[in-house]
Amino acid sequence: MAVKWNWCRMMPIIVIGVVLCLFGGCSDTDTNRGKKVLIQVEDVVVTVSDFTQAFEILKADSQIDDADDNGALVEARLALLNQMTEEMLLAVRARELDIQITDAELEAAVANIKADYPEGEFEGVLLEYAVPYRFWLKRLKLRLLMDKVIAHELEGQVAITPEDIAAYYQAHYAGQDQEALAEQENDDLEALMVQQLRREKTETAYGAWIQRLKESHPIDINEQEWERLVSS
Repeated sequence: MAVKWNWCRMMPIIVIGVVLCLFGGCSDTDTNRGKKVLIQVEDVVVTVSDFTQAFEILKADSQIDDADDNGALVEARLALLNQMTEEMLLAVRARELDIQITDAELEAAVANIKADYPEGEFEGVLLEYAVPYRFWLKRLKLRLLMDKVIAHELEGQVAITPEDIAAYYQAHYAGQDQEALAEQENDDLEALMVQQLRREKTETAYGAWIQRLKESHPIDINEQEWERLVSS
């Protein structure tokens, strides 16, 4: 899976899965009574209706059409299923590590995102995609939580050596206009390369780490409902 690292930007938060129960601690025996569970990781569940809602939002943003080749629709649904499953695993792992997002952290993230938009435009984008603000806020909180879990589990294990920086410079900057590069402070360029290297190395480590989580946390997929979804 390609990890989306810019998780605090607006559109990734809107279109990625709708794990509605992650912060309420609900289980399939209470809140989801009368709804068919599609995915379950411990007591975190995604119902068929949750998945269908998420896929409709994804289709609207990605211009996926029901008239598209059925194979393309199945592939899109499978990608969403995998991504929602990983979100659930990360939510469970956050609980195990007692990692939380404070109100102050959430408020700061909201202010940072809104600062990128002219007055009133932020709310207009939400209206355009028919996304309620409370839903968007829940998605943002989940994304911040996932960031924290990944940082705790992976980023501290990533080492950046001077040899890494030199190789990265040769691969990505050596052929560029040296005068333009000279306008950047050396410290700023090095900090940028370190940030990019850390992101790449963390992404590389993510695959093996999430696989270990899948092996240690059983994932239950309702195969009957899944087959019905992909054949619809």
